[in-house]
Amino acid sequence: MKRFLMSIILIVIGILSFSIGISYAQLQSKQAESEQEMVRILKARGVEETDVLEVRAAFSLAHREEIEVRLREEPSVTYRFAKPDQTIRYIGADGVSFNENGKHDARFRTDEVELTQK
Repeated sequence: MKRFLMSIILIVIGILSFSIGISYAQLQSKQAESEQEMVRILKARGVEETDVLEVRAAFSLAHREEIEVRLREEPSVTYRFAKPDQTIRYIGADGVSFNENGKHDARFRTDEVELTQK
């Protein structure tokens, strides 16, 4: 009986580990897609691909996914975008003083920032 219960427990642990691994792989894939989509959105807004230093998507508790963008001309500014459902919207910038914004901040803030994914 103990061996039977132990084998059942090991099978359940194996199934859970497998499902967690698959979920993690799907999350990584979605994050990579969001990063590529963000680069396309930036290019459509006039930001050259060579000016993009880093685009990083991560899971967030406040939003389903948060995408951070660092641009070459402003290495100290990180622009933050949220992707709650099938849209991406601008939510602010980090790394600047409260008196000044990044070069692109006003444009991201005043433009039509919520874009529907195709």
